[in-house]
Amino acid sequence: MRPPDRSELFACVGVAGLGVSRRSWTSEVELSEKRLNELRAEVVPKGDPGAAGPRGFRRLRTAAPRFGRCTDCWLKPGLELCSVCGGRAQIFVSDAARPCGCTSGYRTCDSCDGTARAARVVVEYFEDRAQPFAHVFFPDAGAAAITAMQTFVRRRLSVPAALRIRLDDDFASGDGYRGGNRGALVAGARLGSALEHARHYVERLRSLPSIAAIEFEAHAWPFSVLSWNAGAVAYAACDENGQATLLV
Repeated sequence: MRPPDRSELFACVGVAGLGVSRRSWTSEVELSEKRLNELRAEVVPKGDPGAAGPRGFRRLRTAAPRFGRCTDCWLKPGLELCSVCGGRAQIFVSDAARPCGCTSGYRTCDSCDGTARAARVVVEYFEDRAQPFAHVFFPDAGAAAITAMQTFVRRRLSVPAALRIRLDDDFASGDGYRGGNRGALVAGARLGSALEHARHYVERLRSLPSIAAIEFEAHAWPFSVLSWNAGAVAYAACDENGQATLLV
């Protein structure tokens, strides 16, 4: 194959990371003075994308709680029916009855801690879960070139660290890799609308009420559109090992 008559260098922009999805709900509960003070001291933290597994938090929504008679232990002040034995004062193990650890089928009331005095308040509960996200944005290189590059990107097992860029760089005057800038280019590759779409995507994630935090990396993967005067067109890119590959 003879060399192409024209070669245009483009770059797609990939964004991938973790977003902390935070859901919340409220519930009306009764709390003892001790538990109420503990709740007042709790702070809802910022989202942590690096947290292992779901995290739960809560905060008090009632501005001025008022104490009164605890309604969860109305029949026996300070005591509630044992949830283990159901008030029978015994449990069955291998069809044999065994004494329950409660007192005659009752135990200390969880709401008032046995004081028979509690405040009815509204508590807001939160649950954080880190979820992955990823999206690739393409410049205006033509539908066929974008389709070929989409297939190429999906087959990649990793992204070279050398392709990392910062979306908040000023790409008006230089090479964006590793913080430099030169026009709407990255290492000579045209970003086109891909850069603005990637920036908008990240800002949209940050603005969602259900997202408590995000952590991400962005990469610009160059590819070439090769054309010949006879009308033939081909597409090429370097894979994660630096090997030039024709895109089919």
